Amino acid sequence: MTTRKIALIDTTGKVGQPYLETVAKALTTQVKRDFADVWNVTADVIAANQVPAGYWPIYVVSELDLANAFGYHYLDANNVPFAKVLYRDNWTLTASHEMLEMLVNPYLNKYQVTDISTDLPGDENFLVEVAGPVQSINFSYRIDNVVVSDFMYPAYFDLLYTEGKKYDHLGVIKKPRSILEGGYVSFIDNVGQWWQAFMIQNVVDLRKLVDGTATDGNIKRVLRGILYGAASAVGFYVLFKISKLWFRETTATN
Repeated sequence: MTTRKIALIDTTGKVGQPYLETVAKALTTQVKRDFADVWNVTADVIAANQVPAGYWPIYVVSELDLANAFGYHYLDANNVPFAKVLYRDNWTLTASHEMLEMLVNPYLNKYQVTDISTDLPGDENFLVEVAGPVQSINFSYRIDNVVVSDFMYPAYFDLLYTEGKKYDHLGVIKKPRSILEGGYVSFIDNVGQWWQAFMIQNVVDLRKLVDGTATDGNIKRVLRGILYGAASAVGFYVLFKISKLWFRETTATN
């Protein structure tokens, strides 16, 4: 099993060291108790003032350098994973969301072949982000009174439903590839085009992305699917960066 080290760092001066330590302890409990055996990765989370060597940071910030989002995870100039979380009510939900997704897909290069839409030919490559489909606070839970995120199980990406199989930690997903209200998934179709699918008012809103933006409709409406609950870990900006990297690597190997 892979073991990671995570440093939770408050840059706002609003959290307070005792509560930061409480949150770090709750996140450690979540990973080791609920998450590690499912995804074969574990972590120790500490509260810190700066990033110790070998740690991946989660920064709690007053302002986020990604518009209209509550958090994201990405890579720094040295290819080290990090996350940023906007300080607000229930910021710990986003911290949990970003931590879990960073642990499973730290370099944003893991995809799962599956199928989400009969409107698109062939199968799609899902970006493996384990909290997006259940990102709303309505599907959160508490550890030591700290709000943390639900998360998907590997079976979520199955093509066929299996009776009795678990698709997420809380058991709110009843069949594979479902998206709950306020959730989303990101994927590439079989011609290399990025899409996102949102569940908004119980309707799947399927949107093609070009240069990180929706090709039709109001961008704020698309982002609403992100802003429900924990907000997107990836966002359109990061998707654009990933798509450029993916196309560059694909071109290089062809």
